[in-house]
Amino acid sequence: LYTGLRDRDGERPFAAEIVAMGLPLSAARARWGGWFGFVEGEGDLSAEEQAAWAAHRGWFGELERTHLTKCFKLILLESMLGVCGTAEAWAAGAEIGALAAHSHGLLQGRPELWAEVKEDVRFPALSAAGDRRRWTQYWQENPVNAWCNSQFFQKVEGRLKPLKSIAVDAGQWEAFRLMTAELLDARRLQYRRRLQSGKDAFTCGVIHNSGHPILKLPDQRPPALGTERTDLAVRLPSGEVWVFRFVKIACNIAGPPGSGENRMTELLRGWFGAEAGQPGTAFTVRFARKLDGWCVEPEQGG
Repeated sequence: LYTGLRDRDGERPFAAEIVAMGLPLSAARARWGGWFGFVEGEGDLSAEEQAAWAAHRGWFGELERTHLTKCFKLILLESMLGVCGTAEAWAAGAEIGALAAHSHGLLQGRPELWAEVKEDVRFPALSAAGDRRRWTQYWQENPVNAWCNSQFFQKVEGRLKPLKSIAVDAGQWEAFRLMTAELLDARRLQYRRRLQSGKDAFTCGVIHNSGHPILKLPDQRPPALGTERTDLAVRLPSGEVWVFRFVKIACNIAGPPGSGENRMTELLRGWFGAEAGQPGTAFTVRFARKLDGWCVEPEQGG
């Protein structure tokens, strides 16, 4: 798919283009360490991009797999890139009030994401000082504090400041900025697709059982699965159709129809690597019903 798009357009495709065609970023992470590891393997990273990838693999990996309860973590980073236009500005960090105001504008321009904001702080504008304070406090609670609980940011005297783990050399800044923006675009698209899936969709966690990764159903069993054991024909991202067997709280059997094979371990480790289901990971798999039937794809997480 990648090389076909590259040949057609005369340039490499961006991550969001691949996601839009139904392939998850985790497919690249499992084999190449991440999207940019795959692109590097195709010979499509510039010297500056190769340097940025080598220096900040942990950062790009976090962008690919960070868990999203809402879209706010992505919006905050988009604002951070918008407010900090140089390597020096990035190193100095951004005033949290300015980031909150910038994020407010981004959210208002995206109705499906704006709807995730609590109603009592859904201010049409931030012209009043009280409204600005309440919005900034709300934005600090999530996502500022969420990113400050990571190894990448800290709050210093009212500013959100990158830690040394994402200190960027001036010569790598433009590549770092564009690569970060590329992954943010892809993750926002994934998130929007999740929102659009609606009630005919559900997410399973990847857990471990007797040495093998399996899928755990949500606490509230999806209505589409009924109340008893259900065998569901599901299309994989590759286009193959497999049958997944859902029992009371889990799914531990999946394979091609009529084969009698259980290839669940092969599938999950192919998507997420050997750590699939291990303690301390948070991989998830999403099932969704579309016009042509059920499909499944790995989500980000880890």
